[in-house]
Amino acid sequence: MKKESIGLIGFGAIGKDIYHKISKNFIDGYKIIGIFSKDINESKIKQNLKCYSLTELLKKKPNLIIESASVEALKEYAEIILKKGIDFLCLSVCGFADKAFFNRIYNLKKK
Repeated sequence: MKKESIGLIGFGAIGKDIYHKISKNFIDGYKIIGIFSKDINESKIKQNLKCYSLTELLKKKPNLIIESASVEALKEYAEIILKKGIDFLCLSVCGFADKAFFNRIYNLKKK
């Protein structure tokens, strides 16, 4: 079975938990191929997983990107990711309380 490739944005408590669950095959069929976080240098993960920018993460061509960083990260990266045709799962859903942001993202599918 081919594993779906996942990129992570954010490597705090939630990001680390997602990484560990997928890496230890608690969730079968998925593989982490890159992690982008502002403090990724301090993380004790394999160097080939560390991404120092969203652009670097996108170059790895993940099928899915999971955001677990912050509302600010959601607002900064969601539109870019979705316009690239990459599936996107955000955990900082409070960002959608901003109606202008919500409408901009919602209307992407209509274009």
